[in-house]
This record gives sequence, C-alpha cells and structure tokens, in this order.
Amino acid sequence: MSDISSSVWRTAYFYAIFETNPAKLALNVAEARAAITERLNGPMEVSRLEHEAIEAAQVKLATLKAKPVEVVKPADDPAASVVVHDDAARPRHGRQDADRHEPA
Repeated sequence: MSDISSSVWRTAYFYAIFETNPAKLALNVAEARAAITERLNGPMEVSRLEHEAIEAAQVKLATLKAKPVEVVKPADDPAASVVVHDDAARPRHGRQDADRHEPA
C-alpha cells in the first residue's frame, strides 16, 4: 500500500480535507475524487485495507460542503478578486443595521 498509486489519491484527499480556502475546496474535492477513481480503475491491485480507506475517504469527501463563490474582476485591488457568499452574514428580517454587528 506504500506504492505511488496509493499516495497520489491520498495526497489529493488530504489537500481536499485540509483546504481552508472556500474558493479552492470544490476543485480539491473534485481532484481527490478523480484520483480515487483513477486508483480504483488502474492496473495495480487495490488491497482490502486500501479499499476500506478509499471508501472512508469517499464518505468524508461527500460531507465537505463549499460555500458558493463568485469570482469577480478586481477594479484596482488584487485582493478583492473573490467574493464568498456566507448565509450567516446575510441580513436578518430583510434588513441590516449598520451599527449592529452579529457574530457569524
């Protein structure tokens, strides 16, 4: 189980589960799923233990949920190129008080 074909899907999986940037999460999850599929369909035999690890990884990947991300072109500020929509930050009762801040 220490061969390169096993480490490729495991590396992609770890990148996905430890990703903290919502803009990159969906891509990392997709790459991990693709690496797992490639491993399962590859010529090398998958041991029982590795197959169990793959099944557990697939379950975990299915639970990861990315926030919707909208990529916008920045005006002058390169740091303003990604907008993350967070349901917790939306105004409650149809309005948002400018002087009242609620924790997200």
